[in-house]
Amino acid sequence: MNKVRFLAKALVHGAIDWSGRPYRRRRQLCGKLIILTYHSFCTDWPRGLFSSLPVDRFERQIRFLRKNFKLVSLAQGLDHLQHGRVDDQPWLSITIDDGFRDNYTHAWPVLQRYAVPATIFLATDFIDTGRPPWPTQLVEILESTHAQMIESPFKAELNTLDARSKALRTLMAAWSWLVPADRFETLAALRRHLRVGETTRYPSLTWDQIHEMRLGGIRFGSHTVYHSILSDVSDDTVAMEIKESRKRLEEKLQVPCLEFAYPNGNFDIRAKRLLAAEGFRLALTQVTGVNDMDTDALSLFRVEIPYHDPMPTFRARVSGGLWSS
Repeated sequence: MNKVRFLAKALVHGAIDWSGRPYRRRRQLCGKLIILTYHSFCTDWPRGLFSSLPVDRFERQIRFLRKNFKLVSLAQGLDHLQHGRVDDQPWLSITIDDGFRDNYTHAWPVLQRYAVPATIFLATDFIDTGRPPWPTQLVEILESTHAQMIESPFKAELNTLDARSKALRTLMAAWSWLVPADRFETLAALRRHLRVGETTRYPSLTWDQIHEMRLGGIRFGSHTVYHSILSDVSDDTVAMEIKESRKRLEEKLQVPCLEFAYPNGNFDIRAKRLLAAEGFRLALTQVTGVNDMDTDALSLFRVEIPYHDPMPTFRARVSGGLWSS
């Protein structure tokens, strides 16, 4: 999104802000839990296909949230819902998906400064190998290539950012059904075709950083091993992604892993049943909405925070002004 559209959003949602509607909506959400989704953070205006939130904007968002919501961990928020508790402000939890190193270098200092709890959901292969989740690899390949066309496995123009975004959506839909090993082979073939190396600009957290953050109060949950879209893959792959990621997290952190976030927010009854059988306490979708005492704990709603939200848009979004639930 360019800066002209950013300013246009600020003007439109600034009018909503002045109307007082977000404040009235927040009051109606007392006794409910809002869960925000973040992914990556940067220090300048984001470019290309990779969506990172500028950290100065993240800090402004955190200051607003501390004044207008009760910031709680996911476990605290779920406890409040299940016990029917009501406070004078809505509850809100911060979650961050995937495990990018910028969570440590950029986001964590802000969370520490304002004493804000958060949960980071890790794709464990990313942490163990430094190999980004496959959607991030695909983004990086399409950002980095100088080629103007994909010739195989299908023809797609790459001569504009919009064309690359369209190719990204097409490839993600086509490859989400593959088993992880085949998906990585296909990515390697695309790298060769588009003459893109394997060095990544989006490194992972390290286990040492994760241990440091955990000692500082950050919680960690499972986001699978390889970031497979669980609604699209086989029963065996669903079981592997859930069981092996949990095993690895518990081995490294020496605490039970009870919290899960579905990659891309996609889930089905198979995944929910397996999570229940494995004893997970909660799981997060990317269906937009607010959680109350009747919400299924294994398909909790979240609110995605785009990198391109000006503050009036952010205030409307987190207050329920831009979603219907």
